[in-house]
Order: sequence, then structure tokens, then C-alpha cells
Amino acid sequence: MSCFPRIIQSVLSGGVSRGKVRILLGARQTGKSTLLRQMADKHTVIFNLQERRTRLDLERDPHI
Repeated sequence: MSCFPRIIQSVLSGGVSRGKVRILLGARQTGKSTLLRQMADKHTVIFNLQERRTRLDLERDPHI
């Protein structure tokens, strides 16, 4: 668990957000990926669109 409280975590884990696609934008090195990994369960799929290979694969076949 993070040592810093994150207000957005309660919003992302709430019922309104459940089953939705989430895009987290923000400055570099602020803990976006870490937060998503901490919140992820075994059914969660996380794509890092800054990875060129991942982005190209999803552009070619968005149903992955």
C-alpha cells in the first residue's frame, strides 16, 4: 500500500467506476502506474500506451 493517501483511489474503486475503462493522465513519476497496479485484481488488464510495441499492437487489433 502507498504511504501517501490518494483521493482518486476511492473514486476509481467505487461502484460507478467498476467495469469501466480508466485512463489516468498526469505528470511523469507521480505514481499513476503504481496506483493502478496496487488496485488491480486478477481480471485487470493494464496497457502502457507509451510502450511503442503495445501501442502498435493495439492499433492493429483493438480487440486484444
